[in-house]
Formats: sequence, structure tokens, C-alpha cells
Amino acid sequence: MNIRIIKPIAYAIALIAVIFFIPNFIESNYYMGIMNFALINAIVALGFNFVFGYIGYISFAQAAFMGVGAYSSALVSLHFEWHFVPALLFACLISMIFGLILSIPALKLKGPYLAFTTLGFATIFLLFLTNQSDLTGGSPGLGRIPSPQFGELLIRTNWQYYYFIVGFLVVLAFIAYRIERSKMGRALFAIREDELAAGAGGVNVRYYKIVAFVISALFCGIGGVLYAHMLNFISPAVFSFDQAIVIFTMVLLGGSGNIKGPIIGAIILTFFPEWLRFMRGFHMAVYGAVIVAILMFMPEGIVGGLEKLGKFIWPSSKIKPLNPESKEEHQ
Repeated sequence: MNIRIIKPIAYAIALIAVIFFIPNFIESNYYMGIMNFALINAIVALGFNFVFGYIGYISFAQAAFMGVGAYSSALVSLHFEWHFVPALLFACLISMIFGLILSIPALKLKGPYLAFTTLGFATIFLLFLTNQSDLTGGSPGLGRIPSPQFGELLIRTNWQYYYFIVGFLVVLAFIAYRIERSKMGRALFAIREDELAAGAGGVNVRYYKIVAFVISALFCGIGGVLYAHMLNFISPAVFSFDQAIVIFTMVLLGGSGNIKGPIIGAIILTFFPEWLRFMRGFHMAVYGAVIVAILMFMPEGIVGGLEKLGKFIWPSSKIKPLNPESKEEHQ
């Protein structure tokens, strides 16, 4: 088998093995919950990566998409007593519809204009959640959201939920991986590099921009569903502009335009404030300073910085030896 095929498979198997053994080393229920939050953030960051990393657009709607999924699933579960799977599918559909609606201005706007448009959408959505208290519970939020249940299996503990979220993360990361290496992925990267040149080269720019926003909304909506059913409670404050900035920073910190960056950035940025709590009043100042330092010295993110460091330590030979066939040709 080709080494180019074996290496990614081996890395994937090793990574999955590590992920599945992590709970054996975490005894604290609190830190197990933080790990679950990190994995949910990784799913949302993967979704945002489709817009920012693949087509190069700045959007602040990822927290709102997360809220769309969370509230859609929570409302049908509470008021219509839907089970988790149909509630999840309904939330995915609603999230994709909102992504489609938001993609319409993306066809005509770019840069700061699109960023402010997505910010406006997120603000309107947050005001809707706060003011429509009869439907959404208002500022106090919605409680008593049922945990996922499949027959007699009720997913309740943080350890059970960890494996549940990991399953979603692995599937969604694989989907993102396949898209990245497909014709669609090449089209998205072409739009990011030069939209006009991509259109002139035959890429349907309008179609792929819509697809990027819809997939992004889908991933974020799934993250919101997992969040709502894990905590059994949601409120508008969870899906505020601050959360959108945090998700944006996760992708920047880890590295955009690939699968590894958003996941690594989400896990680090979720745990980092917890690691600094011993500093009490100074932990947020140190937190901000470290993030600024990483972005200054690793503008491509942690993944890009480590790849550059690896190439510096183990430089590849620039002169390739002749293969036997080429030797015969030269003789």
C-alpha cells in the first residue's frame, strides 16, 4: 500500500486511540465537563473554519447558529416531547435554513461589510431570544431539557457524554476532511485565494459560497444541540457576541484552513483559563497576553507554526536522487 495512504490512516488510528483513553486519566467530574465543552467548541470551530478558513470570509454569526440549533432542539423536546434523534435532525434543518438566509448577503458583500452584517444577524437573534420570553424563556433561559436517550440507555454522566460528543466530532471531522480534499475543497480554497480568478477559471463562486455558509451553520447547530442536551439548560447569554469572538480566536490560534487547527485551538483555549485560575485576579491578563504572543510569533496558528518548526529542524533535501528509470534514460 502507498505510504501516502498508510501514514494518514496510522495517525488517525493513533489519535482516536488517545481520544478514547483520555477519560481514564480524568477523575474529576468538573474537568470531565470542561473536556466536553472543549469538544463541543471544536465542532463549532470546525464549522466556522468553512467560512473563515476555506473561503476567507469573516463572520460573527457562529454563536447565533449555535443558538439556533440549541433552541430548535430544546423547544421541540420540551413542547412536543420529541426524542433526541428527530430533535437533532430538526435542529440541523433549521440551522441550515438560517445559514442559507445569511449566505444571501455574502453573495454581494465581503470584508468588514459582511462581518458587520453577520454581527447584525447575531444581535437580532440575541434580542429575539431575550424578548420572546413566552417561547424562549427570555433571559432566565430554558431548563429541564432532556438528556439524550436511546431505548434504555440514558446518556447522563460527563463520562458517557464524552464518548457521545467524540463520536460526533470524529464523524464531522471526517466529513470536513473529505470536503477539504475534494473538488469542492479546491473550489473553496480558490475562492479564498482570488475570487475573481476562481470565477474566471470556471468555479461557481455563488454556489460554493452558499454551500460554505450552510455547512458552517450545520456544524455550529450540531454543537448547540449537544450543548443544550448536555447541560439540560440554555440561556441567551451563552450565544452572545463574546462567544463568537472566542470561537473566532480558537480558529486563529490553532490555525485556519485545515482540520487540526480549529480542534487544537478549541481544546487549548477552553482549558487555558482553567489552568490560570491559580493566579486569581491576574489570570485573564496573562491569558490575553499569551494569546497575543502566540498570534504574533505564529501568525499561521499553532499548527502552521509547528509545521514550520518541523521543517526547520528536519529540512528536506532539495536535490532528489535519480530513480533507476531516469538513470537508464541518462545512460
